[in-house]
Amino acid sequence: MAFSPVTNLLYIVQEDGPKMFAFAVSAAGLSVAYACDLGAGAKINGAPAIIADGNTERVLVTDSASHSLYALTGSAAACSLSNPRQFIGTGTVMFPSTDNSNVYVGYQNTGIARVTLSAGSFGSLLMQNLSFMGQIGSAS
Repeated sequence: MAFSPVTNLLYIVQEDGPKMFAFAVSAAGLSVAYACDLGAGAKINGAPAIIADGNTERVLVTDSASHSLYALTGSAAACSLSNPRQFIGTGTVMFPSTDNSNVYVGYQNTGIARVTLSAGSFGSLLMQNLSFMGQIGSAS
């Protein structure tokens, strides 16, 4: 889960499934704001992250089945069909994190990928394999 105090949206993913849900939080309770379905066979991995892309708030999720990072947004009970997607190597991709200008994703248990998001598009992908550095556990 990830909560945005800016938009009062609570983002929840279906672990190893294809869906991300955005719930509007108010004093009256929760209501579904919108839901995104990545399609049959998608496997969302780990918690989502939130990033501000100009005036648009996007939720970052990874799909290990397609080795992809998505920046999702929506409104009025509909997920945007123009969500940017970035392929991240091969193998498992871990949950995303962000410093609000860069997005970081662990991949293949041996590396960390970095990509920027601006104006609804991902920038150049930089992948750093850490396996030669003798790390002890998975890169994340």
